[in-house]
Amino acid sequence: MTYIEILEKIQAQALSNLKEIQAAQISTLRTVREVVASLPSLMSSQNVEGMPTLSQVVELTTSFATGLLDQEKAFVNQLTEVVSPAAKSAITV
Repeated sequence: MTYIEILEKIQAQALSNLKEIQAAQISTLRTVREVVASLPSLMSSQNVEGMPTLSQVVELTTSFATGLLDQEKAFVNQLTEVVSPAAKSAITV
């Protein structure tokens, strides 16, 4: 296999992966749009039992932010596992 063929294969895989990622993002945005559209009915007085305290809102928001950071950390660790072997072999070549 030639260097150009290897590059073409890598590029084709990268484009395929990008398409999958973008499709997942679009799907997520569609779901968010549907949830936001349903908020008025979810927030009706029949469905909501009182307003939360500021302390409860802060706790919920902090918990969500922590979850986001944990997910990002896991993603970066997975990314490092994927990229590190390739980077090491590129350095030794």
